[in-house]
Amino acid sequence: MGFSRKIKENIILSIIEKKTKKKHNRSSFCNLKKAKMVGILFDLNNIYNFETVNKFKEELTKKGKSVKVLAKINSIKIPDTKFDKHLALYMNNDIKVNALSTNESINKFIEQPLDLLLVLNDDSSLATKYIVNLSKAHCKIGALESCYNVLDFVIEMPESTTIDKLITEIKKHIT
Repeated sequence: MGFSRKIKENIILSIIEKKTKKKHNRSSFCNLKKAKMVGILFDLNNIYNFETVNKFKEELTKKGKSVKVLAKINSIKIPDTKFDKHLALYMNNDIKVNALSTNESINKFIEQPLDLLLVLNDDSSLATKYIVNLSKAHCKIGALESCYNVLDFVIEMPESTTIDKLITEIKKHIT
């Protein structure tokens, strides 16, 4: 990573940290049974992830949950698959130096009053940190070590864990 890029990232992280401290978001633990509104954050660069998250979303929807999904992509070209045309997407460069998002999908997602935010990606990109830190979710759960200070429940997983195993662990711990 270049020197100027590292400085830019540190400035943005500092601003995000200040915003998080000012937010005074009430945090409370919520399990899958009690949750009415669930947010899922995941990495779309793998078709297997999409299929797994889509199946999990359908499972939650059948149980009467309202599910909001936000998927991270690494390029402007969306992988050629059967993606829902209404799937909200974000990229690493959606966060500018002033720590504001230029992506309307991110802005809408972080404003949702979610009962649960399930962080199913393991990347520590600036955009992902921004979303997790500023989300209005009451309970944030995931295995993202770079956001351990804002997650209410951190699931320890080996590095090469699949999204399927992470979902299984989340179900086991919060059902």
